[in-house]
Parts: sequence; structure tokens; C-alpha cells
Amino acid sequence: MIQSFRAIQEIFNKHAGDKKWVPKSLVKPILIELGAKEEELTEEVVNEIIQTSNLDGDDKIEFKELLIASAVGLFLKKSGESQTQKFQEIREGFLVVRQAFDKIDKDKSGEIDFNELKGAFLSMKQDDLINERLKELDFNGDKTIEFPEFVYGLCTWVGMDDGDDDDNEEESLSPQVNNKEFDAEEDPENKNT
Repeated sequence: MIQSFRAIQEIFNKHAGDKKWVPKSLVKPILIELGAKEEELTEEVVNEIIQTSNLDGDDKIEFKELLIASAVGLFLKKSGESQTQKFQEIREGFLVVRQAFDKIDKDKSGEIDFNELKGAFLSMKQDDLINERLKELDFNGDKTIEFPEFVYGLCTWVGMDDGDDDDNEEESLSPQVNNKEFDAEEDPENKNT
């Protein structure tokens, strides 16, 4: 999973340089460099990816925005069969994230609520810390975590935070399910997500 994020970050950084953002016009070339097939990146597909990714509505696409768009708009939509090896490797990392999300989303609503998040962090037993993590992931404030929010938050948890310093590293919470780290091989029922 981290390798998938890092592969995207490396290519993104090459195009962004010190700016930490790229213009919308570079989204398609970056996705092609990540292994997407140019013929599948129609104007409609690229516009959908940009619309999904541009969380703050400006003309700049930041790394986390591209990461979400890549996951939701491309890597999780396409079968890896006819894609390049690089595309397949990145896709596999996102599938692990999708499986983790689906494992936590017990009611299969497509959103993670407080009780589901609490269940995922059974060892924590601290509602205030769990509420803090919910706030970190719930970007639109609706008290639930949708998959794009989960991807965005997870990239911060695994150190993909564009170099921002987190003074609370000791309280950093890594996703666990049933008091152990999530293992994608553990849940064969979720392979087709």
C-alpha cells in the first residue's frame, strides 16, 4: 500500500517541484506516467478524475487530491488485466485500502460511522481519541467517513502528508481491525471490491 502511494508521490513531486501542486492540465500526463493507458483517459474520464480530486475547488491539484482521484476515479474502477505492470502494482495497493475500508464499514453503507471506527480500534477504548480520529477523517463534517475521506486520511497516517510536521506522533493511530493489523489476505470475501 505504501509503495503505491509513494509511486504516485514520486511522479507527482517530479512535476510539482517546490510548488506542492500541479495544474489540472498535468493530471492526464501524470496518470499516463503512472501506467494508465492514454486511450482510456478520455476527456470525460479525466474531467471526472479532476472533479473528484479538486476538493477545495481551486485550479491547483495537490498530492492528496491526486491520490484520492487516482484511487477512486481510475485504479479502483479499472480491471488490472489489460493495464501496465506499474498500473497493476499501484492498483493492488489501493485494493488493500479498499479492503480495509470495507472491513471497517460493517453495515456496508459506504461510510464509516463512530461505532464502526470504534470497533476497528478496539484496543484504544478511548472515545475522545477515537472522536479525534473521526474528525481527522471526516472532512465534510457529516459524522461519517466516506472512502475518499478514508484514503485522504490514511495517507496522512502512513506519512504521506506533504512534509507537514505532526507534533502528535506519539498519538498517531494506525488502523487496526480486531486488535491486530489489517491483513488483506485475511478476508478473501472482499477480493472483488
